[in-house]
Amino acid sequence: MLAVDIRDLDWHRDNLWRTLVGKYPYGRRPRGDHPLAALDGEIEQLANFPLIMVNADWFIAVATRPPLYHAMLRLPDNARDLERRLDVDVLDDFRRGRLARAGFFPSGVSGQNRLVERHEALYGAYWKSYDFKKGTQRQDLKRFPLEPDFAGNSFQHQAFVHDGGEIIFDLPNHLQGYLLVKGDDTRIDAGPIEVVSDALKTSGTNEIVNGLSCLACHQQGMKDFTDQIRTGAAVTGDAARKVKRLYLDPKAMNDLLARDRARYLAALKQAVGPFLGDVRGEQAASPVSEPIGFVARLYALAPLSLA
Repeated sequence: MLAVDIRDLDWHRDNLWRTLVGKYPYGRRPRGDHPLAALDGEIEQLANFPLIMVNADWFIAVATRPPLYHAMLRLPDNARDLERRLDVDVLDDFRRGRLARAGFFPSGVSGQNRLVERHEALYGAYWKSYDFKKGTQRQDLKRFPLEPDFAGNSFQHQAFVHDGGEIIFDLPNHLQGYLLVKGDDTRIDAGPIEVVSDALKTSGTNEIVNGLSCLACHQQGMKDFTDQIRTGAAVTGDAARKVKRLYLDPKAMNDLLARDRARYLAALKQAVGPFLGDVRGEQAASPVSEPIGFVARLYALAPLSLA
């Protein structure tokens, strides 16, 4: 049994707790002459709410996926609103060369090209990927390595056209939040299977579901990758110089990845380490893998029932 004060989590605001328990399927309460009925009534009166507890495995498996994941993190309907909250200006960073970028093909979740870029953000880092359907025009990053087309883009002839992406951003506690978007930056619940897929099947299928699938994939934080565009882009002149400025050399990018990963793992250790200490002693959080994907897969195999 783990007791928390929902005011510490701001779950008393915006009816978040009511939203959460509204999805809870196991809220059976003692009634009539049941020996716990009086105690249950007293708890309801003190809490001013009829349901004050949920099963932890249900919470882990369900609150980490839409619609609850979006509600609990108060995620906006599009990436641009999220970027404003996090003090990120993607286009201005592109114009001024203040982002770090890498391109490769294929990626771990896609059989097509993938481009990732990092921006400095309010609480640390803001990572954004650009993903492509197979066979679409202007998805060849060697020929089109420079930013999706936008008004005033000086490199329109070298601009790619993408179909969607994944956003990973530092939360105030330095754990990670996630957002999946279409090519127009509109939020979606799950990535199209023709663009990205989840080999772990954490959601129960190959579909990448926002929140849950991302947590399981990034259990140690940011994943390593190797850029193939900085020295392989088929562009010349100003476009080639822009590529060199945006696409970092491997050491510089690896340093950023290591820094972001260390910050995440330190936050993860602080969050889950105390709960593992009794079992694993001093090595409880060195290293720690986030437990959500593991629990969610177990819940999918054998959800709680009334049997």
